[in-house]
This record gives sequence, structure tokens and C-alpha cells, in this order.
Amino acid sequence: MTSRRSRSRCRPDASAARCAGERCGVGNARERVVRLRGVSDRKVRPRRARCADCRRTHVLLPDWMLLRRAYAAPVIREAVAAHVRGKGYRRIALSLGLPETTVRDWLRAFRRNTSPPHVAAWLSSGLRN
Repeated sequence: MTSRRSRSRCRPDASAARCAGERCGVGNARERVVRLRGVSDRKVRPRRARCADCRRTHVLLPDWMLLRRAYAAPVIREAVAAHVRGKGYRRIALSLGLPETTVRDWLRAFRRNTSPPHVAAWLSSGLRN
């Protein structure tokens, strides 16, 4: 029997397209190392849950982690915000102490997946520094 607290509704996302069932906790996913800027790397073992409708398991990531990314979301967000303000990937990488190729790949993905209205909404949501 699972507690009410461990259940939540499945949300449609990249890993669980068209999944909207209830989730029941079934344990933990594999341990991951997430890189945080200015702090030592953090080992995380996200929870795993099974959807009652599709019977698939899904990894439940905390808000500060991104799917298939070794760096934490605030680090990537900081790089993207600097790019939107007009900095190039080399300057961003230098200021954040990150590899140029890593920052360049983040910015390419951002440009590929974001249209200008989304950028304006993102900046106006209070993320602009």
C-alpha cells in the first residue's frame, strides 16, 4: 500500500508522452552526479514511480535537475540568460568556469527549441539578472 503523499498525477513530458495516470512510488533510480557551480558535485538518487495507467516507470527529477544534463538547471539558466543579454558562448564559458563546448551546445539547443515570444516570456518571468 502506498501513502497518499507518494502519489501524483503523471504529466505529459518527453519521457512519458501521453501519460496521465496516477503514480505510485516504486523505489529509486540510479545514482547521478550533478554539477553545481561554485559548490562540489552532488550525488543524487531520484525517486522512481510507476504509472497506474500505462504501467511504465518514470524517474521523478527535482526541479533543479534537467533530463539528460550533467549540470544543474540554475547553471544552464544562468548561461542562457547571459546569451539572451548578448554575450557569446566563449565569454559565458569563461565567466562561469565551464568548457566552451558545453556552453555552446546548451545555447544551440536553446536556439533550436525556443522561439522569440518564449524568450520574452522567460525573461519577463523574473529570471533576468
